[in-house]
Amino acid sequence: MPAWYDIRSLSAHRELESCDGIHASRDVVLKIMADEEEKHKIAPGRMVLAGFSQGGAMSLFVGLNHAQTLAGLLCMSGYMPLPAEVKPKPTALETPVLQCHGDADGVVPLAYGKDAHERMAGLGVKSAEFKVYKGLAHSANDKELEDALAFLKRVLA
Repeated sequence: MPAWYDIRSLSAHRELESCDGIHASRDVVLKIMADEEEKHKIAPGRMVLAGFSQGGAMSLFVGLNHAQTLAGLLCMSGYMPLPAEVKPKPTALETPVLQCHGDADGVVPLAYGKDAHERMAGLGVKSAEFKVYKGLAHSANDKELEDALAFLKRVLA
C-alpha cells in the first residue's frame, strides 16, 4: 500500500515494520521545509506538519525527529511508524501535537493512535493532545475538523 511509503502490514508490532520508502519521503518533506525557510523566510517555528492516516504518521515521524521546535504536528487517524527511529532532540519535545482518531477506525485502529500518544508521553513530548471521536471510521468529521482548525489557530497565532 504505497503512498508516503510502502506498508506491507499494519500490525500492533510497530517495531517490526519495514516502511520501505519512509526515509525518502522524510527527505522530500525536509527539502520542502528548507525551501520554505530559504525562499519565503518561513521559520520552522511557523511550520505545521499535518496529515491524515499515512500522512499523519509522516508528520509524527518527521516532526519528532526534527532538529528544531515546529509550530505544531497534527496527526489525524495516524500512528507512529518505526518508533525505534523516533529519537527527539529536546527542541522537538517542545513542538505541540494534536492527534485525532475515530473510535470506529477499521484501517488504523484506535489502539495504534493511543500507542503513538503513549510513546510520545514516554519520550517526553511536552504538549500532546489526543482526541477521540465516537463512531468515526477512517475519515474526518466536522467536529474533528473544527478541533484541527482551533489547534492551527492556536499554534500559528
